[in-house]
Amino acid sequence: MANQQIISYIKEQIKKGYDLISIRNYLIKYGYSQQDVDAAINAIYHPEVKHVVHHISNKTIIAISLIGLLIVLLIPTLYIYLSEPTAETKLLDLRTSLVTQTPKQGSLLEFNIELSNLGKAKRYDVVLKHEVLGKDISREETIAVETSASKKSSIRLPDDFPLGRYTLRTTADYDGKKAYSSFVFNIYNGKKEKIEERLVEEEIPEEGIEEIKEELPEPIVQEKKPAAEDFLGLTIWEKLDKIKEIAETNPVEAESYCNQLELESHKDECYYNIAEITKNPLKCREISNERTKDRCYNNVAKTTDNKELCKKIVKETRRDSCYMNFVNKGDYSVCGLIQNSYLRGACEALKQVGEIPEVPPET
Repeated sequence: MANQQIISYIKEQIKKGYDLISIRNYLIKYGYSQQDVDAAINAIYHPEVKHVVHHISNKTIIAISLIGLLIVLLIPTLYIYLSEPTAETKLLDLRTSLVTQTPKQGSLLEFNIELSNLGKAKRYDVVLKHEVLGKDISREETIAVETSASKKSSIRLPDDFPLGRYTLRTTADYDGKKAYSSFVFNIYNGKKEKIEERLVEEEIPEEGIEEIKEELPEPIVQEKKPAAEDFLGLTIWEKLDKIKEIAETNPVEAESYCNQLELESHKDECYYNIAEITKNPLKCREISNERTKDRCYNNVAKTTDNKELCKKIVKETRRDSCYMNFVNKGDYSVCGLIQNSYLRGACEALKQVGEIPEVPPET
């Protein structure tokens, strides 16, 4: 028999405008068996039909006829009612990327904004807030989104802005919902000399969080440029795999190779691999793309069994996925931290099952 809770969830998400394939993959991803999900879908679209033979009296036939007549009379009303437009859902995807490659004090920090309308609403306004984390620097603007929108934006850096490494986060506010995107940038002096990077940590609540102790500073070494024969003839993916192998024995050398990569996305993947090998969450902070950084924290949290790292994940759905890794291991202390009501309910249900004492064997 199909799970009624899964059936209700699927119907609710379909009403919100999500397609069936995405809903199915989402449920399977978060721990529900493919068999239960498919059974629920079949129950919705192919309900079981039972054939029962009844002996109908003349009075019943007359009553059925009257009901049929009423239905015919109500069809125009139902048609008008069902033809009314339903509420248009709004769902937004936000991405930002750095344009100014060598930002300096007192200059404009330029970046690209890409917005994609994933919902059914045809056109709506989005309020964007750009802020440099750890600094009192922010700017707001409004942009209209129909199917997609792309524009270049900027934020002015003060003349006395300290040199170092920072994160610019953009928050999109629409219809009571929020979407986030961020990237990392370095501030250089007027001579474009690279200074020692200073990490700006995100604020972490003090209560209930174990302190993540940083390792002793690594010795300053001169970056070793890869020899031509090291990566000769390799594709970028083969090169990333080779750097990952180097990280197993020499993480410092592997990082120097990451810094030689041209594209920011390749650097992000390179640091993701190093974090995976070293199991060091500090390497995740070197990643500029929000999605890749969230994946990095998720992976390290799972391999080190450190659920506190899940709190560093920006996007809510990915943060819930991180917590579900621990739920699957039997750690139900994270139930209250899960934002998705369906997943939180599943966690609480599993918690109650786990608290049921075992029945002693018969003697």
